[in-house]
Amino acid sequence: IFFRNVIGDAFGPETIKVAEPQVARLCIEAQECILAGRWVDLATLLLTSAELITARVSDKDFECIFTVICILVTRAGSPVEALELAKLISAKIIQQPDDKPALRLKIMSREYFAFLSKYLATFSAEELHIPNDSKEEAVRAIIEFVKFPDMFQCDLLDMPAVNQLEKDGKYSLILKLLKIFLTDRLDAYLDFHSANSTLLKSYGLVHEDCITK
Repeated sequence: IFFRNVIGDAFGPETIKVAEPQVARLCIEAQECILAGRWVDLATLLLTSAELITARVSDKDFECIFTVICILVTRAGSPVEALELAKLISAKIIQQPDDKPALRLKIMSREYFAFLSKYLATFSAEELHIPNDSKEEAVRAIIEFVKFPDMFQCDLLDMPAVNQLEKDGKYSLILKLLKIFLTDRLDAYLDFHSANSTLLKSYGLVHEDCITK
């Protein structure tokens, strides 16, 4: 389905008829990789095939293609394999920076945010000591959420690793910013910006983009 859909979107149904033998071969190879749990080989196969048509597909289809491929990381049998998959996919996404650069950056940012969220969710409220470095990761996750233009909901406020920032003198304002974007209105953000514009700039947040979101 993956191969038929992306080729059809890029070149049209007539091309599928001509390329049907090759598409069938790719489908068989992909199925063999899935049955054998060879996720790195499957990712390589999908990435190589996707590379041939990404310049022809719409931004929506481009994003969908790489979203499907990125899901393979969750199927890895070990942390080592997951890292290998992540490196393989990341390298392919940044390989052609002039081809849909904004979209490639969006994909990388979204996957980075998803990774941070899963990491932060591993800490429970019952833990006596949450590592200090998790505070920095929590801040990164908040900033990524605020920067993402079309992400309006997240589970960060439900995570103890994020809520620990409330009592941190250095990062408590970042948690307040998250609460504004999730539970408050524009006037609350404008008041926050008036008092903390330098802080927002230091994290690379653009005032106009924040207002738009």
